[in-house]
Amino acid sequence: MISYIKGVVDSVESDRVVIENNQIGYNILMPVTTLEKLGIGEEVKIYTYFNVREDAMQLFGFFSKEE
Repeated sequence: MISYIKGVVDSVESDRVVIENNQIGYNILMPVTTLEKLGIGEEVKIYTYFNVREDAMQLFGFFSKEE
């Protein structure tokens, strides 16, 4: 559904990042090793996987399609 998001890093937390794109902040879960490479204000392209379950909808992010 969402192949990737390209935008500016708004905030970085222990297990997620918020990427702002067209005035919308996308909350994306990411591995800690990937989060350590991100800086606030940096423009990034994050490949995503949208996981839909009965009790949750989660957006996971990765630097490459292979991850």
